[in-house]
This record gives sequence, structure tokens and C-alpha cells, in this order.
Amino acid sequence: MEGTGRAEIRFSTGKEEWVRRGTARVAFAGQNLEMEIDFAPDGRSPGFRARNRTVDGEFYLLDGIPGQEGWFHDVNAAGAQRSDLFNIDPRSVLTLLEPTVGFEEVGRDEIDGQPVRHLRATRTDQAPPLNFGMGSTEGQDMKQLDVWIDEENIVRRIDVRFSTTLASPSAGEILVKDENGDTRKIPTGEDSLEPKTVTTHSSYSARFYDLGAAIEIVAPVDVTRVEGKG
Repeated sequence: MEGTGRAEIRFSTGKEEWVRRGTARVAFAGQNLEMEIDFAPDGRSPGFRARNRTVDGEFYLLDGIPGQEGWFHDVNAAGAQRSDLFNIDPRSVLTLLEPTVGFEEVGRDEIDGQPVRHLRATRTDQAPPLNFGMGSTEGQDMKQLDVWIDEENIVRRIDVRFSTTLASPSAGEILVKDENGDTRKIPTGEDSLEPKTVTTHSSYSARFYDLGAAIEIVAPVDVTRVEGKG
């Protein structure tokens, strides 16, 4: 496959009363990556498109007023790799997951005319963090994991679903981060109320195609250098 391919990812994430949905298109060639993410309107804000590239360890972001966007080069993100933003490699993700999640075969199907086996994880709580381009799933509670693999054990599709419940701070305290990035609770002096629980749901469905195709991802021209957070 020589490390090239494309993926289309349908995703949703949010709470019961507010869910953000969209579609991402990913192209990868070695450690170079290009992502285009369309966020659908959600009732609170209009839809929008995000686009970025990682080329030779450098990160580029398309940003600006719609119709007047420009490319920005984040010089603090030097050394960026595809796996930092998108670690679902269809050639190796099965090897990453299989030792811990206990796959079982649940059926057979076809994808793009190729026969595939449908596998489902039996121990989702043991799965390592994944990143579909919208941030790592570390700390989320995986509820379901399905993969469809071809005769060469290459993943042609992967579906993942999460449901995570956390207790929000009470009215008498707030959450702050110290200089080490650790989170702790600080009393506000107000009467404390019982903390509320908040449940978030997220799901991702990625289909891979054009594996092994001639894909070239190059740095954009006319970029503006910025010093981001890296």
C-alpha cells in the first residue's frame, strides 16, 4: 500500500440536547496528511468547514473570513506527524486493537466489491485511544467497536461508539488547571449543591479507499507564519 490512501468519516458528538455532526475527508501519504472537515448546522451555530495539512513535519491551517481564507503555518507545531492528528492506519489498526479488545466474527459483507469479514470487539473497555482527526478518544468510555477487514487483514471500515458520563462541579466549586496542567477543584465560598451528571455521546464511522494510490500532499504557498500553541 506504500502508506497512501483516503478515508471518509461520518461523526457525531455532543450531549442529549446538543449534537454536532459532520463529515471529514482525509488523504494520507506516509506521515503527510490533509484533512477537510464539514461541520453541519446544529441549531446553535451555522455549519462551517475546517481544513489543514501536515507536510514534512510542518502544520498548516486554512483560516479566515469565509471567502477570504488564507493558509497559516504554525511554526510551533514543527515535528507534527500524521499519527498526532489521525492514528487510524487501515494497514495496522487491527494489529493495534486485536490484542486487547477480543474481536469475534459476526458476519460477512462486501465493501467496494471486495469480500470483508465483520468483526466486533467483546472487551471495549480495553481499547487504546483512537484519533479520527477530531481529537483523541482518551478518557471516553467506548461502548461498541466494529471493523470490516479484507482478505489481507486491512481494515476497510471501522465504526466506534462512545458514551461517557461525568459529574459536573457543584455550585460551590469550580475546576481550574495548575501550571502542570492538572485539574483540581477550588471552593467558591458559595453554598454547595449536589453535582450534576453530564453524559456525552460520540460516534465515528470511517471508510477507507484508494489505498496504495498515487497521492501527493504538498505544503500550501503564500502562507502566513504564526506562533500557535503547537
